[in-house]
Amino acid sequence: MSAIYGHIRRDGRPEKDSFSRLKEAMEEYPHDGSFQWEGDGCMLGQLLQWDTPESLHEQFPLTDSSGNTVFMAIGRIDNREELFRMLDVPYPERTSLTDGQLMFRAYLAWGGEACNKLYGDWSFCAWHRQEHRLFLGRDHGGIMALYYYQGKDFFIFSSSLKVLLRLPEVPKDMNELRIAQILTAWPGDGELTSYQHIFNLKPGHFMEVQDGRAEKTRFWELTIPPDLILPKEEDYYERFRELFFEAVKARLRSYRNVGIKLSSGYDSTSVAAVAAIELAKQNKELYAFTSVPYYKDFQVPKGRIGDEGPLAATLTRKYPNIRHFLVDAAGYSVLGAVEKAVNILGEPMHAAGNQYWIQAIYDKAKENNISVLLNAQGGNGVISWPTGRSRLYAKK
Repeated sequence: MSAIYGHIRRDGRPEKDSFSRLKEAMEEYPHDGSFQWEGDGCMLGQLLQWDTPESLHEQFPLTDSSGNTVFMAIGRIDNREELFRMLDVPYPERTSLTDGQLMFRAYLAWGGEACNKLYGDWSFCAWHRQEHRLFLGRDHGGIMALYYYQGKDFFIFSSSLKVLLRLPEVPKDMNELRIAQILTAWPGDGELTSYQHIFNLKPGHFMEVQDGRAEKTRFWELTIPPDLILPKEEDYYERFRELFFEAVKARLRSYRNVGIKLSSGYDSTSVAAVAAIELAKQNKELYAFTSVPYYKDFQVPKGRIGDEGPLAATLTRKYPNIRHFLVDAAGYSVLGAVEKAVNILGEPMHAAGNQYWIQAIYDKAKENNISVLLNAQGGNGVISWPTGRSRLYAKK
């Protein structure tokens, strides 16, 4: 996985033992490269996993011409062309410029305001040596986690909660409120974790740490946009189609194979159809993974579907470049999968009983050299379940 992590001290003295434990714990995760930087009582690290073609050329840390700003980043930037124009990036540089380099140019140009201009899944850190100031930013939707703990004389952050739990100086007191939220499917505010003193930087926020103070700033929140007025009803459908194609296409940059977790719902089948169309233009295949039951002889309540394989296959047959895999999770333990997920994430998760078939799909994707695995996150609440469809069509 790709990840960033770091440790800073107010007195400027490096804490090598803690950073070594951070580094050792982080490097247990699969990765293709790692980078570290140390200076001024600040130690930064990064794991890099190659996914986009440009990521093969990422090198960190990045520094400005004065050497004052030290920068590390992970993630995928979707509005590259827009940023190229806004930053006046010369055309010869655009095809080879990595997402990390693009984020750094945006940060140097706009500072914290860059966060609202970067569309995609990302997080980054910037250490300002002269000011002894740390800047942390997290993407709009909070896809990239960024956990932190603030001690009396030090500050630690990491993309992995589990890694922070390995440090003896980080308290592990349980946060009963967050545990209750998880058990009752309450999403929470994006900041609380299962531990009282460890927090996750909220989606759409950045944080600045200096002189023992940590100040958070919201740069984006989900709001109702202004009404879109178009001449004809068909124009709305076409505009939605344009945006949907654009959103899926932006997530197909991969130097290896592209896959999708495919159910028979409207959500993932829609994403799969668009992805197949776009990948066909590049003479590439889409690898679709559908979870199916291991035991075939069972009763299904009226109005329910027990095996989504056949319906999902009606979609895959329409597109010759979709390679369809039915994954029955044979040999996977429900409880064993929950335990493995908690070990990876460092805390419980919602709908933990699904982990066994999710992990089976992940393993099948790994077998097929997948570096981008699409899904239809949030689709159940929008178009796949009847309650979602009624909200979507309420204004028709």
